[in-house]
Amino acid sequence: MEIIEWDNSFETSVNLIDCQHKIIIKKINQIYTNIQKINFENTHIILDEILIFTFYIFEIEVTYLEKHNHKSKNICTKEYNNFKNYIEKLQKNKLKNIEFNKILFEFLYNWIITHIKRLVSFFRGKQ
Repeated sequence: MEIIEWDNSFETSVNLIDCQHKIIIKKINQIYTNIQKINFENTHIILDEILIFTFYIFEIEVTYLEKHNHKSKNICTKEYNNFKNYIEKLQKNKLKNIEFNKILFEFLYNWIITHIKRLVSFFRGKQ
C-alpha cells in the first residue's frame, strides 16, 4: 500500500528532480509497508538509499538554484543539513525497530511533502 501517491501537484517541471523525488517517495512507501507488515529487516538499507538519493537530489537542486541565482539556495542547503543531522541522530538512538520505523516514517513523510511543495512554486516557472 502506498501512503504517498505521486500526483501532478508534486511536479516541479524539472524532470530529473521529479524522477529523484519519485524514487524517494517509493522508498518512504517501502518503510510504511514494512511497518504494516512488522518487517524491519531492510529498513537500514532503505534508509541508506534515501540518504544517497537526498544527497544527489540536493546537489542538483542547489546547482539549479545557483544557475537561476535564486535566494532559496541557502534555504535548500540548510534544509539538507537539518535532514541529514536528524537522520544521523535518529540512527544513534537505541530505539526498538517498531519505534525507529514509526519515528523515521513520520519524519520522512512530513519532510518529503514539505520539501517538494516548497520547490514546486519556484521550479514550475523557471524551467
